Amino acid sequence: MAFSTRDLPAKLSQHMQRMLAEMAPEGAFARWDALADPPLWRVVEQRQGISLARAAFSRQVGDDLVSAGCLQLQRARKAGPRLVITAAGRARLARALAPPQIEPFQAQHALLHEATIAHDHGTGHVMVNSAESPMLWLHHRQDASGQPLISALEFAAGERFRADLTYAGTLPQITANWSSVARQAGFDAAPQTFTEARLAARQRLARAIGELDADMTGVMIDICGFLKGLGRIEQERGWPRRSARHVLKAALQRLVDHYGLAPKPARHAPLRHWGADDYRPLLRPPH
Repeated sequence: MAFSTRDLPAKLSQHMQRMLAEMAPEGAFARWDALADPPLWRVVEQRQGISLARAAFSRQVGDDLVSAGCLQLQRARKAGPRLVITAAGRARLARALAPPQIEPFQAQHALLHEATIAHDHGTGHVMVNSAESPMLWLHHRQDASGQPLISALEFAAGERFRADLTYAGTLPQITANWSSVARQAGFDAAPQTFTEARLAARQRLARAIGELDADMTGVMIDICGFLKGLGRIEQERGWPRRSARHVLKAALQRLVDHYGLAPKPARHAPLRHWGADDYRPLLRPPH
């Protein structure tokens, strides 16, 4: 019996959720295997022209997800019928996999993962929304050579700048409320008052901005404070394409040095004395 997406949360079985998860990766689809006994849906994923088998599901599971609008049936003359995941299916999967502390419909519009951040009294675990942070998107995005657009050190420097910008309260609250996250991370146990913490953040922010040029500062505030993408920054400023990325990279490299995040080279013992081959040190200092 078919049912609507409105009834789906109560009727979603473990097999249905697992099939959605297997269908979620880019390039994945379900191929109908009529020769199997009994016939079933085989989920495969195409990578560089090669189909890799992922899982198999009964016809009933696939039909129920199609009826719910989570999967879409496509018919091809040579390849036969196949199923692909729909936007509604991805949204339903995001709600089903939402962590307990995140409201399911909020998780539907987010890319959530757990991260560890540093603060004045140690570290804390927080849930980060990758879709909200352009800096995190750039760190996960790779260039033509397979390297991230910004390195791990540059990302750490940007996140420290963003944290100070947030704690300093110099921007209007246009993003998520981090008060609950701070309590989960143990920030409330800090001996500083809110005013002292904000003052300290403003002082750290001022020192960091002092290391940047005007264009670098503007790009960092747009990305870390107002969460603007590089394309939007270039459009608003009338810059050529990819110029904002170069300005951002230059700013992050200065912040890496400013925050002391780069590994320090090994230090060798200083040279104390030049001597000839027959030189012998004195047993006592000269008068």
